[in-house]
Amino acid sequence: MNFSHANLYATWRLAALGVPLVCEVDGAAPPERLLQHVWQHQRLRREGLQLVDGTAVQILHPGFWNREAGPDFRGAVVQFGSGPARTGDIEIDLVPAQWHGHGHDANPAYRAVVLHVVWETGKSAGALPTLELADKLDAPLADLSAWFGGDLTAIAAPALAGQCCAPLRELSAERLADLLHQAALVRLEGKAAQMLARARTGGWEQALWEGMFRALGYKHNVWPMLRLAELLPQLVPAGGGIAPALLQARLLGAARVTDLAVNVLLPWFWARAVAENDLPRREAVERLYLRWPAGEDNSVLKLARQRLLSGGARRVPRTAAAQQGLLQIVRDFCEHSNALCTGCRFPELVRQIEPEAGSANGLQP
Repeated sequence: MNFSHANLYATWRLAALGVPLVCEVDGAAPPERLLQHVWQHQRLRREGLQLVDGTAVQILHPGFWNREAGPDFRGAVVQFGSGPARTGDIEIDLVPAQWHGHGHDANPAYRAVVLHVVWETGKSAGALPTLELADKLDAPLADLSAWFGGDLTAIAAPALAGQCCAPLRELSAERLADLLHQAALVRLEGKAAQMLARARTGGWEQALWEGMFRALGYKHNVWPMLRLAELLPQLVPAGGGIAPALLQARLLGAARVTDLAVNVLLPWFWARAVAENDLPRREAVERLYLRWPAGEDNSVLKLARQRLLSGGARRVPRTAAAQQGLLQIVRDFCEHSNALCTGCRFPELVRQIEPEAGSANGLQP
C-alpha cells in the first residue's frame, strides 16, 4: 500500500489536530496527557502486570478521569498480589520523583492514592506502589499517539459504563424521562427540607438569603458566602432593597440563574407551600421545576451520562430536572458503591420499571 500520495483527510486531520497519520518517536518521554489517555482506555498488556518491585497487580477498574485538582483518576479498583481489591485514586507522572517534586506527598488531596503510574522509573524508587508503563503498552507509542491524536475524552472507554447502563438503555424515552423527573423531585424535596429547617430558626427570609449566597459562592467559596449571608441582617437594614438589585444585576448569566432557581428559589417556594398546606402552589412549583431549561454542564453530570446513559444521552430531556435527577441517582447509588458497581441495587430496580404504560407513574410499587 502506497502512502506517498496526498490524502485530503490526512491533510485536514493534520491541520485540525496537529497529528500526522503516522508519527515518529525519538525516544523522548511522552506527554502526560497521552499517558492519561492510555490509562483511561487501558492500552496495556494487562495480563501478568507487575509493579516495579515485582508484586503482581490487577487493574479491576482504571477509575474516572479527574478534570479538577487532585489525582488524575478517582475511584479505581486494583488488586495487589493475592490481597483484597482496594478502591482508591491513581496518580500519573513521568517519573517517581515527581510525587515529591509536585508536592503530592504533602497534599491531603492525594492521601487516597493507591497506585503511582509512571512512564519509567529511571534510578529513583517510588514512595508508593509504582507501575511502569514504558514496557507494558499494547501498541507502539507512535501508533497510540496517532490514535489519541484528537481529544477523545468525550468517548467513553468500555469500562466506564455502569451495570445500570444496559437496563436503562432498554427503557423508552418516556420511561427514562419519568424516572429522572421522579429522582429530581426527591432532590427538590431534600433541598426544601433544608430550607424549612433553617426557616424554623432564622425565618424564611434568612433561609432564602443563606441559600442564595451559598449558591453564588461557587464550591470553593461556599462557607465565606454563607457567613456573609448570616451577617447580612446586621449589615443591611430591613427593606434595604438588596434582593431586587441582586436579582436584576446583569452579572448573572443564564447558567447562574438556572443554578439559583433549581437549587434555591424553587425549593424555597416549594417548602413554603408545603408549610402552609398550599397544594395548588406546591404543584405549580413542581410543574415549573420540571420544565425549567437545562443549566450548565459539569464533570459530575458528564461522568453520570457516561456511566448511566452511555450511547443513550440523546434520549434525555434537556431540562434542569433531568440534570437534577441524574445527580440524585449518583448521590443515592453511585456514591455508595465502587467503580465496579459492587452491591449496587439500582440496575435491579431499573429492571422493575414497567415497559408499557400500566401504572400511574410507570414504576411498579
